[in-house]
Amino acid sequence: AAAAGGIGVLLAARCVAGLAHGVIVGAATSVAVSLAGPGRQGRAISLVFGGISVATVLGVPLGTLVGQWLGWRAALTAVAVLGALALLAVRRTVPPTAAMGASSLAGQLRGALSRPVLAVLGTAVVLFTGQFTAYTYLAGYLEDVTGVGGRFVGGYLLAFGTAAAVGTFVGGRCADRRAAATLTAGCAGLTVALLALHLCGRSGAAAAVLVACWGLAGFGLVPALQSRIVELAGPGGDFAATLGVSAANAGIAAGAALGGWTVTAHGVGTVVPLGAAICLAALLAVAAGARLRPAPDTTPTSAPHSLPLDLALDRERTVRA
Repeated sequence: AAAAGGIGVLLAARCVAGLAHGVIVGAATSVAVSLAGPGRQGRAISLVFGGISVATVLGVPLGTLVGQWLGWRAALTAVAVLGALALLAVRRTVPPTAAMGASSLAGQLRGALSRPVLAVLGTAVVLFTGQFTAYTYLAGYLEDVTGVGGRFVGGYLLAFGTAAAVGTFVGGRCADRRAAATLTAGCAGLTVALLALHLCGRSGAAAAVLVACWGLAGFGLVPALQSRIVELAGPGGDFAATLGVSAANAGIAAGAALGGWTVTAHGVGTVVPLGAAICLAALLAVAAGARLRPAPDTTPTSAPHSLPLDLALDRERTVRA
């Protein structure tokens, strides 16, 4: 991407990077859950997504500065160098881990594409669509509706990112206790924050607090959402972990497109109430799906003594459930 001589090559390179991103996040989730062991799934997932949140808080402003001072090619080159360093760190420090459930692709697909998992994945698409219908145009909303000067918008976005990182780590601990309840509470908090921002968004102080609450709730629910997907997938946990990332990205893309159409047709002031309405629909779906349980595991498995102890215990719990 950094060496691209035209827009076509640049877009193709970014698409490849996007494909790699989805693989990395899904694999990192599976590895983290496997290394953490039983009872720490939510915290393990929160480390993965909390790392993404912290990196976003730090990387976006740093990348912007590098791009402004040295050009966009320098910014992309820096990303490539950091990626190479991350690759070396993974090769040296991350040990091999056991698969979460079925070893065959058919067994993974059977669990990952079960009705309970598909229901939660559909809810995730709606949830992220609502959130990013508003977030994609948050800077414009703050400038036009709240009246924040352009140079101060970054402070609001920093507050959002910092709260998102904190929410991710806190949400991971809560998800280990009650993932379904954490997901419902986070979705409710997100909906209330967006609705309150619509009603009180003309006040700069109120907007700052509500944007932070939005980040806290909107990203605090992510570990619980991913935990529910992996839990409901049973033997398809590895594959389902990547589907959760795909659902989130699909919602982000849909939200950006819907927000763009809304801004063009009705103005930037309408994206926040529209996002709140969509998140309310997601909240209803989350509440309805709180009692979902994993589909029965019919995948043939080897004898328990051939499995790692923690994996055998997890499978036993799944069968009992």
